Amino acid sequence: MDERLYTLEIEHFHDLQEKHKQQALAALESGQVIFFLFILLSQIKRAIHPV
Repeated sequence: MDERLYTLEIEHFHDLQEKHKQQALAALESGQVIFFLFILLSQIKRAIHPV
């Protein structure tokens, strides 16, 4: 795999992680625990099996 492409993929993943982290915190603050768990599960799934 091209190293530049790999770096872009990693940066994109970190951007997504940051976005999901903010969404998860907002969900927790507003009491939407189910939404928080959904985000958490999607993060775990992505970590195990990246698309």
